[in-house]
Amino acid sequence: MINNTKILVINKSDIILLGLNDLLKNSLSNEIIYINSADELENYPHLMGYIIVLISENDFYQNKALINKQLKNATKIAYLFIELNSDKISANTINIYENADSITNKINELLSSFKRNISNKNELSKREIEVLKLLTKGLSNKEIAQILFISTYTVISHRKNISEKTKIKSTSGLTIYAIINKIVNIEEISTSELI
Repeated sequence: MINNTKILVINKSDIILLGLNDLLKNSLSNEIIYINSADELENYPHLMGYIIVLISENDFYQNKALINKQLKNATKIAYLFIELNSDKISANTINIYENADSITNKINELLSSFKRNISNKNELSKREIEVLKLLTKGLSNKEIAQILFISTYTVISHRKNISEKTKIKSTSGLTIYAIINKIVNIEEISTSELI
């Protein structure tokens, strides 16, 4: 299961909802919500996280504004269209004539792409790692800027990004983060810098 992921199925047909219910039990999603129309989204005002919406293409275009308004707190939304025509199979459709494994794999691949995006978003860039290494040596923003030939404002911006990505604000906390994640070797840091 991938944290904070949901599948939202919007379809008027209870038969399709029941059929998808059996298929989606094997998905990597945390929660699956089944509704008959986009209007029912008002019953879910706090939907957040990564959401895959399964809906017919026609219903999507008729209700796009309402869906986007109701899902405004979502981190990311991906749409897969439910297709009833056996001739239409594509990367952005779930065709009821496809085999169950194919449908489940398509949905799980999309959920996994959310996970990859989550981890990539939190990874430090090469320049942020350089700034962090110098920061663990007790250097000031001005000294880091001189060593890397960048402005002090750029260093401050990198430090802000590092803090946002790691959720750590203090220099000592960032030093421990750098040691744990093998960005710096503990022998490179003097104990006076940790105080």
